[in-house]
Amino acid sequence: MSKKDLAGGYVLFVVKSDQLHPLFQKKHLGEFCSRIKAINNGEEITFEQMIITDNMDREDLIIIDRQVTDEQLRLKRMDLLALKQVEARKFGFLVIEVKLGNSPELREKVAEQLDFYVSHIRNQFI
Repeated sequence: MSKKDLAGGYVLFVVKSDQLHPLFQKKHLGEFCSRIKAINNGEEITFEQMIITDNMDREDLIIIDRQVTDEQLRLKRMDLLALKQVEARKFGFLVIEVKLGNSPELREKVAEQLDFYVSHIRNQFI
């Protein structure tokens, strides 16, 4: 596992698949959460931070990153990316998109956005 400090307080981890389990130990997750709490950038991000910290002690859900993007997403960002337990010792990706408000006009756009993210993740593992 390698760690690189980036601008703005971000940290990049490059982890091989056999090193994922050690990375997600409680001590590391606690450090991640404390770094997230230290940054406040608006209401939606504050709500993301609350979701992360409120779910920290769950064993069936591990929030692994926030504001996730890559070159193929072209400036689009998944609000939260998590691992959700689907059965004993097996987890699947879970995309969480945070929207404050209950606008019927947004429902279709958010559904399309989530479909796009799920397709993108699936394409990376096929």
